[in-house]
Amino acid sequence: MIWRTERGLLSGWLIGAVIFGGVMGSVLGGVGDILKTNPIYRQLLDVKQIHAANQTMVLSFLAMYMAIFVALAVTAGVQIAFRLKHDDRLGYLGIIHAEKPTRTTISTSYNCWALLVGVLVLSVGLLALFLTGNAVLSQPLPVKYLGRLFIGGLPAVLAFIALGIALAGLWPKLSSLFWLYMGAGLIVQVFHGLFSLPKHAGDFTPFGWIADVPVKALGQSWLVIMLIGAVILFIIGVAGYRRQDLSV
Repeated sequence: MIWRTERGLLSGWLIGAVIFGGVMGSVLGGVGDILKTNPIYRQLLDVKQIHAANQTMVLSFLAMYMAIFVALAVTAGVQIAFRLKHDDRLGYLGIIHAEKPTRTTISTSYNCWALLVGVLVLSVGLLALFLTGNAVLSQPLPVKYLGRLFIGGLPAVLAFIALGIALAGLWPKLSSLFWLYMGAGLIVQVFHGLFSLPKHAGDFTPFGWIADVPVKALGQSWLVIMLIGAVILFIIGVAGYRRQDLSV
C-alpha cells in the first residue's frame, strides 16, 4: 500500500536527485581550474602540488554538497514518516487498523519506507554528483572518495530520519520543530564562514559531525553514535505511536 501511494513521491525525488547531482557535479571542473589559472600559485607551486591543491578544493566543495544532499534525502524520508499520522488522522488507516496488522506493524512499515527512501535518494544523488564531477575533472577523483561520501552520508540520513520518527511518535504536534532543527543545522554548517562562526558551530546536528567528509574519512565514534542513535530513536518512535493509539 505504501509503495502504491508513495511511488510518485519516490520517483520525483530520485529524478530530482539525479538532476541536481549532475548539475552540481558539472561545476567541479571549474573549481579545480582556479589554481591553474592563478599566476601566483603557479609560480609558488610545482605541478604535483597544484594537482594536490586542486583535489583538496574539489573535496571541500564535495563536503559542502554532501550536506545539501543529506538534507534532500532526509526531507524525502521524513515526508513519508510524517505521512503516518496524516493518514491516520484523516481516517485512511481505519480499515487496516480493523484487520490483522497491528499498529506497531503499520508504523514500522511507514518508518522503514521512510528510511529506505532517504537512503535511495542520497545514494542516487551522490552517485550522479561523483560520476558527473569525474567526467569534467582533468584529474578524476579515486573511487575511495565516493565510498567516504556514502559512509559519511548514510548514517547522518538515518539519524535525522529516525529523529523525525521519534518526534512524530512521541510529540506529533511538535514534529514541525524537526524542520527548524534540520534547517538551522544546514544553514550554520554551510554558511558558518560567512557568519564568522567557529568551525564546530554546526556540531549540534549531524551536519557538523560529517563536515570533514570526504576530505577525511568519517570518524568511527561518530559513525557508531549515529547508527546506535538511529536504532534507539526508531524504536522510540514506533513505541510512541503505539502508545498514542492506546491512550485514545
